[in-house]
Amino acid sequence: MIEPYKKPRPHKTLAWLLDEGHVLTEDGAEDFLENALAQDVQVWATSDRLRELTRDGHGSACLWRYVAIGWHPRRDASSWPVRGLALDTPDDPREALEGMMKWRDWLESYGAAPAGSLGGSGLSLVKASLRRNLWTNTGDSPPIRFTLGGRQETRYPAPSHVRGNLVHSDIQAAYANTLGGLLYGGRWQKYPWRDFWRTRHEKTPGLLIYVRAVVDVPELAETFPQLHPGGRGPLIRRPKKTPTIADSLFWNVTEDRFPSGRRIQGVWTMDELEGAEAAGCTVKKVLDVWIHEANERPFETWLERVHEGRDMRGFASRLAKATGNATWGQFAIANGQRMAVAKGRSEKLPLRGSNPSQRAFDLAESIAGRVRVNLYRGMLAVGRELLCAHTDGLWSSAGAGVIGWRQTDYADEMRLFDAQHYAVRSGAGEWRYVVAGVLDPEKWFEAAWERTRQPAAVRMLSCDMGVTLDRLSDHELRDLAAAVEADEHRLAFSRVETRTRRRKVRLDWSRATLEE
Repeated sequence: MIEPYKKPRPHKTLAWLLDEGHVLTEDGAEDFLENALAQDVQVWATSDRLRELTRDGHGSACLWRYVAIGWHPRRDASSWPVRGLALDTPDDPREALEGMMKWRDWLESYGAAPAGSLGGSGLSLVKASLRRNLWTNTGDSPPIRFTLGGRQETRYPAPSHVRGNLVHSDIQAAYANTLGGLLYGGRWQKYPWRDFWRTRHEKTPGLLIYVRAVVDVPELAETFPQLHPGGRGPLIRRPKKTPTIADSLFWNVTEDRFPSGRRIQGVWTMDELEGAEAAGCTVKKVLDVWIHEANERPFETWLERVHEGRDMRGFASRLAKATGNATWGQFAIANGQRMAVAKGRSEKLPLRGSNPSQRAFDLAESIAGRVRVNLYRGMLAVGRELLCAHTDGLWSSAGAGVIGWRQTDYADEMRLFDAQHYAVRSGAGEWRYVVAGVLDPEKWFEAAWERTRQPAAVRMLSCDMGVTLDRLSDHELRDLAAAVEADEHRLAFSRVETRTRRRKVRLDWSRATLEE
């Protein structure tokens, strides 16, 4: 159950981290970090900056999913009060702090407050917007025990160098708009299949329905000849247990995540099933139906306030957008592990998984499923011209992009590894780099691209502190090496390294080998 605030949250004073010992305060002056923390000032910095400080031997960082979410100036710290911001920020600290203050004022104007993350701040806005208690995941719930998140696809073979009339299209505020329109807060009921449920779904926007069904998925080779067969289908193949970090590393290589050319059975949202039928799939049988019986849209007011925040200018607007899109993930946080890292320190920490009563996998996966199927509709719209797709946007060489979506970027040339690692430019202009999880995108990309020009080269999996291979079995490592030899997503793992036992994986295009 999510309870609304009974009174506004206390005011938060903010500061921006300048270096390992100093901050920029709201009055424009510099102060010692120690003083700011002693006065309970909420200090922020980019996640990349926190990683950089820790790598240089300053303090310790707390990582979650290998992103620095907190930092402390002491290496032996057990708490990390400096917040990490995984978002592009202005180079000028004063501009960054000014945007943070406007974002804070926007939240506080509704009785909410900045939390330890953008998603947590969005949940604070939810609690400030609710009129009554919101019950989550009650009744005869569908068998959704974890959330699978967004979809990513990349044309094959990769890496590739593409020239043409390239355009990036995306769905505006995909997660926020989806959450804001849902009917929720009632009870789940399980029913036998009736055609009436399809009619009810069509006539009731925001109604949550899950179905267990048997579906025949065609090959779809004519539609997406450039995609791997395991990435052509419209329906996700749900694993029986929660994917681990190792599973997520190997997912695209060892699993048919979106299978084609076969019969599959699973549990999906009604939106996903209808999207599959539109793509040419045949529903052979619907086995079970779960319908969330609710009469209210509890996130409607929250969405209105998010859109008001998006209308702000500059960095504050970007923060409000990210806050809105990150909120849904608060309903999907499960128990897991964080990691405390510093020079000479690498320590696993428990992740409490937020308040269990606020966890709502049924809601979170319904949102993710709707966004996935909307992305797939965009993929179908561009078909063979698809270059890569990621969560709520895609690049294509179709020129006009996806009709009805925003066209947010254009280019004449693309160098593509995968949906999270590419560079684009227009004419003879500067390359624009999109590289996830590294401190220097240009340096990483150009070095990785140069390695692709070396035939039969031996690649080493490497990165700064982050993913390790030590917890993976030899069998899993050999699977990776074999997949790389087969040229499947071969650079998707170029930011992986081993630290504890110094195990090394050598990836040789002529022969995949494992070396201890």
